[in-house]
Amino acid sequence: MRVKRFEAAFESRLYQKVKVMEEDSEAEIVILVCEKSASYRETNLVLGLISLGFSILVWAVSEPLLSSLWLLIFCPLSFMVGYGLGFISFVKRQCTPEYQLQKMPETVARAVYQKANITNTKSRMGLLIYVSWLEQKVWILADEGLRKALSPQTLKKLHEDFNLIFTQEEPHERILQILDILHNTLAAQVPNIGNKENEIPNRISHLL
Repeated sequence: MRVKRFEAAFESRLYQKVKVMEEDSEAEIVILVCEKSASYRETNLVLGLISLGFSILVWAVSEPLLSSLWLLIFCPLSFMVGYGLGFISFVKRQCTPEYQLQKMPETVARAVYQKANITNTKSRMGLLIYVSWLEQKVWILADEGLRKALSPQTLKKLHEDFNLIFTQEEPHERILQILDILHNTLAAQVPNIGNKENEIPNRISHLL
């Protein structure tokens, strides 16, 4: 997994927003945006084999017209083309089984949630927002204290709003808009009463 690279201006705004949210509330917030949660290399392999099979079929049907060079040159080339298509995000997303696109972001999010010790803050107010760009999935995991402070409806709405960012023309801006709403909610429900420590680094890409 690789952390997704954004323009410096957006990244600065994102982490400044997290900083302000933490200053105004008891929440410890971590936002992690990754390019993808897995390589899904088996999708590349399947596309390569399909392309190879099609090339062999063409040779078999047109054998009188095509020499053995077709098998030696164009068949391996067709496999490489199909395999390479799997590196295009849209193609990989469309050709990878949906259950994998659902499962892998959740698996990674839960692993990061544990490795980053988001469950070990003094007030149990940790919050992880994990965005996986290729799969277009967002997982939100809140610790016990935050789940008690916020209603299930609020957390559900937050999850739904984040998972709709990929339908927007500017998903980056939509992320900041949702964080603005979350900022107001956290400041009202779990306001910072002072002397709060920043227990979790906002940037945890080293855990990947």
